Amino acid sequence: MGLGLTQYIPFIVYITCIVVILLALFYKARIGVYLVTLLIPLQSLMDKLIRFPLGKDIMDLLFLAILVNIFCSKKKDKSNMPKEERLSMLILLVFPFTYSALWIGSFKLGLPYPVTFDNPQLELWKNFIMMPLLYFMVLATIDDKKQIVLIVWIMIVTIFLMDVNFYQNQRWISHDTFSEGKRTAGSTFSYLGPNEFAAFYAQMTMFIIGLLLMIREKLKKRALFLLVLFNFYCILFLYSRGAYAATLAGLAFFGFTKKRSIILILILLFIGWNTVLPKGVIERIEMTKTEEGVDPSVLARLQLWGEAIQEIKMNPLTGVGFGSTQYLGFKTTVGGTYKSRRSLHNGYIEMLVEQGFLGLGLFLYIFCQSLKKGWRLYQHADDDFVRGLGFGFVGLVIASLVANMFGDRWSYFNLMGYFWVLLGLIVKAEQLSQSEDSESGEMAPEPETTGM
Repeated sequence: MGLGLTQYIPFIVYITCIVVILLALFYKARIGVYLVTLLIPLQSLMDKLIRFPLGKDIMDLLFLAILVNIFCSKKKDKSNMPKEERLSMLILLVFPFTYSALWIGSFKLGLPYPVTFDNPQLELWKNFIMMPLLYFMVLATIDDKKQIVLIVWIMIVTIFLMDVNFYQNQRWISHDTFSEGKRTAGSTFSYLGPNEFAAFYAQMTMFIIGLLLMIREKLKKRALFLLVLFNFYCILFLYSRGAYAATLAGLAFFGFTKKRSIILILILLFIGWNTVLPKGVIERIEMTKTEEGVDPSVLARLQLWGEAIQEIKMNPLTGVGFGSTQYLGFKTTVGGTYKSRRSLHNGYIEMLVEQGFLGLGLFLYIFCQSLKKGWRLYQHADDDFVRGLGFGFVGLVIASLVANMFGDRWSYFNLMGYFWVLLGLIVKAEQLSQSEDSESGEMAPEPETTGM
């Protein structure tokens, strides 16, 4: 930002993390949840903490401090608070199910048993189950609407900081033509590619739009509107066709359910997209199918899916093991050369390969129940912000389901962490609403009956 403080930011963040770990452990666990929420999509910043003592494990330590506080603190009196049963039990089932899938991979592929911390598969599983842990941590630590609002605004501020970083890295790049090298500048996801980064933006932009359509305060609406515009800038110049499709699906949902003018904008965009969009974006879209044929990357995916279907037929129920795609030796031959593939570029097919129909069914059921929760909150909540929370979450889920058609988007902490945080907020908001209704019902006097 021109203040010469960039070199000090990692140290400041590291010290902040240490202080918050102590506060989360010995004072309030939700303070740790606030910081985790801020850091979820900032992997490139977290990577800079590695040079400090325990810096590599700082997120794990934050989680540990929060969980220890939750389990050791005295049980609060929540006798009037309705409990979430079905969805929480489904999410709880993810832990033993995915861990058993690790053992399936060990037996079927000869991988090391997942019992030691130096096992890369166990590390992969640990990073994955940190996401549903977020759901339970939010439920256990968030107590009122103000705290819900605070977490949402922490997300919004984080996304704004990501936008600023992306723009600073992209503003000197010409987008008159498309090239792969232009896609990576400005990502905060570190080890993940531009497609995953764009999927994050597509999902969170839908959430912010849903919130924008519900709240009434002019200042907040203007701030959210500007953030949506910044996000669209990021989505456009990440050149991810999957993110474009996810964004269009989310916008169509909002158009059909809330604001018809969005449908008109989409129709106009469909008619004149090759005149209003930046030249580089037009070139990227037109690459999908040219006069010479289908884009080689599309052909490669079709080849991969054909091979994967054969694997699914051999292990339809349980798959070949959690995170095992990278060991199956998938290859493509597009362009006359063999290329090894560690990903199937389709989240549904990849989960079928790794965890079978049982695993895919469990996750889709959780997503469907989550979508139902968001929609119900949107329809029945009395508060505009809470309604926007539910409405935006539905848009996020729709965008996520579409984005997963183009690659595994639900296995990465940086990409999907906010989904689990928001799901916890949705359930907590519903519980608070039901508790308020229950209390008002108990306090309300019985209506008098009068004869006619």
